[in-house]
Order: sequence, then C-alpha cells, then structure tokens
Amino acid sequence: MLDKQNHHHQGTIEIIPSWVIKPENLLQPARKHAVNKSKHKPAAQQIMKTPHMCKSITILWVMMLVVSCQSDLQTIDAMTHRDDGPVESAFDVEIIYSDHGYIRMLLQAEQMDRFENEQTYLELPRGLHVVFFDTLKKETSSMSARYAISYEDTEIIEARNDVVVINELGEQLNTEQLIWDQKNATIHSDKFVKITTENEVLYGQGFEADERFDQWRILRPYGTIRIDTRENTE
Repeated sequence: MLDKQNHHHQGTIEIIPSWVIKPENLLQPARKHAVNKSKHKPAAQQIMKTPHMCKSITILWVMMLVVSCQSDLQTIDAMTHRDDGPVESAFDVEIIYSDHGYIRMLLQAEQMDRFENEQTYLELPRGLHVVFFDTLKKETSSMSARYAISYEDTEIIEARNDVVVINELGEQLNTEQLIWDQKNATIHSDKFVKITTENEVLYGQGFEADERFDQWRILRPYGTIRIDTRENTE
C-alpha cells in the first residue's frame, strides 16, 4: 500500500403449465367420458352430466383469462421499462455548492438527465467538470470525466471514462472509473490508476483519497518511474 506521505521513497407469480391453456387438453377427456357413458347410461343420466361439462368449461375460461391478464401485465411492464426515459433534461448546467457563504465547488455539465425509476438519479451522458475552491475563491483542484451518474439518495457520483483529477500541487490522477462519496468527501476506485507527481509516475490497482485529492494512497502499487527534473548544464 502506497501512501502519498512516503511514496517519495518507494515509490413473485404461480406458473400454470402450458397444457392447461390448450382447450383440447381439458375438453377432449370430458367428451370421451361423455361418449363412453352414453353406451351404458340412459339419456336422462347423460343430461345430468351436462352441468359438469359447463363447470369445466367455465373453470377453463377463468384460467385462460388469468393467464391472458398475466401475459398482458408482463407485456405492459416490459414496454414501460423499455420506454423509460428522463423525466426532465437540462443543458449547459452549472451547479454551485456553497458553505457559510463561500463557494466551495462548481459542477459543470453539457447535459443532465433526471430519471425516477426504482431510485432517483441524474445522468450526465456528456461528462462533467468539477472545480474546488478555497475560502479565497482560489481554485485548488479539479475533476473531469466523459460520463457520470449521480445517485441522490446516497450522494454518490460515479465518474467513468477518462477520469482526471488534479490537486493544488499539480499532482494528477488518471483512471477509468472513480466513486465520489460526497457525504464523506472521499474518492476511491478499484481500477487501474496512474498518478503523476512532480518527479515520478506511479502505477497501481485502486486508490483512496479525499475529494480534493490532497492526501491519497495507491492500494496495490505496481511500480514507479522517476522523472528527471534537473536542468541540463554545460
């Protein structure tokens, strides 16, 4: 585990069987039974059997109706989920976050779509750009990505595709996925990461940091490449 502080040294529905919904499968046995009985029973007794056949047909009709209703509901449900779209969309969005009168963060997005399905979330299909400020309104760090999704209930933002974070010291993080926990003011990832500092480039799998990327650590470092910053002298 590589910390920023020491990296300089180391771098539920019941299913009815299909035969139930085929009329011949229920009606044929009933007809065969009636014909067989007609060879041994008088006509009066045959008439007595008619209510039972009507009852069987009624039960069959009800069962077919239930199956039909279930099928219609499943079709409607599938169409509803397939056609789910955003309840509202906005373009060229700027969101300012302030604390005690101070602007602490600015979030910009070319497009923001709001969805209300099982949970409410915002989708930023064209990415985002976030800038953090100090109390003097000075830019301290930034974050950008080509795609992001924000879950309102959990205050989690997932950034994907060419994620770049730069802190006040100019240290830069590159990764393909980043989880931003706004509630706890942290960022992390379990994907491949590359961190470039003033004099070295560090590679690894996963990282953790505060949301401003001031204090960070690589969870599984792969290696370090030194950058020679010495000026050439004659």
